Amino acid sequence: MSQPRVVVVGGTGFLGSLAVTALERVGGLTVEVASRRGPLRVDMADPSTFESLRGADVVVDVADATATPPDALSTYCLEQGITFLETTSDLPAIDRMLAAKKNGDGAIVLGAGIFTGLSNLLS
Repeated sequence: MSQPRVVVVGGTGFLGSLAVTALERVGGLTVEVASRRGPLRVDMADPSTFESLRGADVVVDVADATATPPDALSTYCLEQGITFLETTSDLPAIDRMLAAKKNGDGAIVLGAGIFTGLSNLLS
């Protein structure tokens, strides 16, 4: 059995790099860093880049949801059967993801950033 593949979108930023380090310490996971300019390219404003996530088990979004809304990425994950962990505390983004129609076997986990600062604690 292969190790679960976890991709951290925004993993090159301050909080993202802390999340990557913490996940790597867990062990038993294949942790990959995704960013707009990285080797695993995921640009939240360009859904054509989401295919690089195919085969991931979990996608953790630590990118700035106010600058780059996670809506299209969360929909992609739902459709592909990927668990999507959203760390934002941006209420409009959370409301949009809650209202999104679920198509597929994926799941969205909200609340890691429901209280401002908890996203930092997660990292």
